[in-house]
Amino acid sequence: MPKAQIAARLGISRTTVVKAVASDGPPRSERKPAATSFTPFEARVRALLDETPDMPARPDPADRLAGMGPSHLRATHMAG
Repeated sequence: MPKAQIAARLGISRTTVVKAVASDGPPRSERKPAATSFTPFEARVRALLDETPDMPARPDPADRLAGMGPSHLRATHMAG
């Protein structure tokens, strides 16, 4: 199949098809890791987790709802 026909069928440039045929494999997207808003705190959080290995890394939502049975829900809905 001619490269021009492949390009037309895929809706891409003929030069893109030529480069793809000549390449060793699929294109690679490589990005350097970027800093996040958590980066300044990461070392301290990791240290705290190391100090207290039984502390979960993420809070369990069920812990927040513990003790909030149907009576709590009724009181909340009736108050508003």
